[in-house]
Amino acid sequence: MAVVTLLCSVTASAHDFEVGGIYYNITSGKTVAVTYQGDVPGIYEYPYEVKVIVVPENVVYNGIEYSVTSIGSNAFHACTTLTSITIPESVTSIGESAFSSCESLTSVTIPNSVTSIGEGAFSESALTNITISNSITSIEKSTFRYCYNLTSITIPNSVTSIGEGAFSTCSRLRSITIPNGVTNIGDYAFSYCDDLTNITIPNSVISIGKQAFTYCTNIKNIIIPDGVTSIGEGAFKECTNLTNINIPNSVTSIEKNTFHYCTGLTSITIPESVTNIGDYAFYACKGLTNITIPNKVTSIGESSFYDCNNLTTVIIGNSVVSIGKYAFALCSNLSNITIPESTASIGGAAFTGCNNLKSVTIGDGVTSIGYNAFEGCTGLSSVILGNSVAIIENAAFSGCIGLTDIKIPNSVTSIESGAFAQCTNITNITIPSSVKSIGEYVFLSCIRLANIAVEEGNTVYDSRENCNAIIETATNTLIQGCNNTIIPNSVTSIGYNAFAGCTGLTSITIPNSVTSIGDWAFRDCSGLASVTIGNGVTYIGDLSFSDCTNLTSIYLLNETPPSIGTGNFTDNQYANIILYVPTGSLATYQTYGGWNNFTNIVEFDPTGIEDVTKDDALAFEVTAGGIHLADAKGKAVAVYNAGGALVEKIDNYAGEEIALDKGVYIIRVGGKAVKIKL
Repeated sequence: MAVVTLLCSVTASAHDFEVGGIYYNITSGKTVAVTYQGDVPGIYEYPYEVKVIVVPENVVYNGIEYSVTSIGSNAFHACTTLTSITIPESVTSIGESAFSSCESLTSVTIPNSVTSIGEGAFSESALTNITISNSITSIEKSTFRYCYNLTSITIPNSVTSIGEGAFSTCSRLRSITIPNGVTNIGDYAFSYCDDLTNITIPNSVISIGKQAFTYCTNIKNIIIPDGVTSIGEGAFKECTNLTNINIPNSVTSIEKNTFHYCTGLTSITIPESVTNIGDYAFYACKGLTNITIPNKVTSIGESSFYDCNNLTTVIIGNSVVSIGKYAFALCSNLSNITIPESTASIGGAAFTGCNNLKSVTIGDGVTSIGYNAFEGCTGLSSVILGNSVAIIENAAFSGCIGLTDIKIPNSVTSIESGAFAQCTNITNITIPSSVKSIGEYVFLSCIRLANIAVEEGNTVYDSRENCNAIIETATNTLIQGCNNTIIPNSVTSIGYNAFAGCTGLTSITIPNSVTSIGDWAFRDCSGLASVTIGNGVTYIGDLSFSDCTNLTSIYLLNETPPSIGTGNFTDNQYANIILYVPTGSLATYQTYGGWNNFTNIVEFDPTGIEDVTKDDALAFEVTAGGIHLADAKGKAVAVYNAGGALVEKIDNYAGEEIALDKGVYIIRVGGKAVKIKL
């Protein structure tokens, strides 16, 4: 076979001499390394297409015979037409990137004399197969990276380590046997080997690097030997056809992304030796149906089982201290969960979207329930909170429409915004005396909430006069109401979103003590038909009555129109709601901004409903057709509707039934009054 001649127009002379078209550097008195022409590797100009190169064992220059002992770094880099190279037995080393980007190189014979092959030596070449000599002990970083046509390779028993990315993106490599001497499989070693279906990992291996087999989408089974102590991050990420894998008892941690998106994985046993499950470890392993987290595990990482949507059973070991955010999010078939007493915190959105989750038991060690932790668990009907929970974070149970009741333990000090928003079937709630902070719209759109109570002894909040509301004691602000709230005459302001989404609220009387109604206060109270606004109100916020689609009458007791924000009423409501204003104030309301949009403004006498208070001493009994009053015999009785109109007047009550239809009424007996709802 002829030795090709390499011609070059570059005149720089990094090489020492050229013989037979091959360039050399003198490495010692009688040895040389094959190198590239000039100063820049890969810049060649050929008189014809070079396909075959035979490197001689010896070369004579200026009468001196040299032994060729190495192929230098970048020696044949980017020889794009080269198809075959013969390396003599005299060569002991092949340098870095020696044949990289030789995109036509399909065949190489590496003699047994070669003891080292440098990083990237054959990367991006067209090799289809290669035999590595028995004298090689290490396959270095990126040695065969991007060898897209490589279908098979024999790794000799002499090799003890496979470097980072050594075979990465060898997309046609179908099978590989790693010899028993290898102790370490480097990071990315076989990543993106799309056609790889079989791989044998020997007992000698003790570590598998990060993303070592990531995106090996056709691997189905892997046996990890008992000696392996470390499996790196993302080692089997997106091995979508992997159906089963064993993890030996020597492994102590399942790192981040280890089995991320292994959608075909149907079962896995986490050994008792494992203490940590990393972030995204089993992310979207949609084939998993059950998982047992052993008793030595102390932390379950962020999104570790996210979107494992066929997971029905999870058993959490008794050493878990923390459950990361999104850990079990979108596990839509998970039916129940018990958080052990060892656990201190449940991360944000940890179980969000588990819409078949029916029961949750939270151990006494948990001190905080993270934001959105159980948001959207629509099937959740039973929650037992442990006695150490101090903080229920934002939207923790938002949208749990299956919940009808929940007991908040006396350990809770803070309930953050929207914690139970849109829990549409909760009917009763008790705020314990321990609670010192309640966020905004905690019970937003809890449309069936009928009873709210704050325990006696709470120094920050109260439910004075059994009003069925939460009132901030220091400011007299009503921050949360419900369908049966009667606002006490001591309240001075209605808070932001206080009644938002109370669709069962049909009428409300805002007493004269109130001076302001906050933004969105009665938003989406779609059942609200009548509102009475006391004479102390001077400000009504933006969207306070937005989407109150059944509102037909508003009674204003203040002769001076209160200022009103934007977005409260639609054009249709301006045309159809009857606005009742005190006698003598019609002209003022007709010209005052915000109120002058109403078509139907009617004067009325508000004296019948001013200064109404709830007085428990005024006892009554609800009957089938109305009410009986106790202790009112011989007294004058007046009954007003929610709009202040007198509907019944008795000068000398004789104990008879007062016939009333369903609705809200104010009953006056002498100097006392009570508001009732039938």
